[in-house]
Amino acid sequence: MIAFWAAPTMTQGHLLFSAVVTVYVLIALQLEERDLLAYHGETYSAYQRQVPMLIPVRAAWYASADAAARDDEPNEIRIKGDDHAGK
Repeated sequence: MIAFWAAPTMTQGHLLFSAVVTVYVLIALQLEERDLLAYHGETYSAYQRQVPMLIPVRAAWYASADAAARDDEPNEIRIKGDDHAGK
């Protein structure tokens, strides 16, 4: 998405394209998160609390912000059907 907005010359057509793609991606993210939560349940809910949605990198500052709420949760996230989790 950065490439869409980082054009050296922003024409009206390019601006419209960038805006439409950005809105589409933000809506699609919400729908995908809803589907993943419905499929994986509490496992995915725990993952959501540990990892930001838009840029899924588990930063130390983000993980420590809600560490107290996760004290009783396991340290690894297992996704249904993933036999290689934790290896």
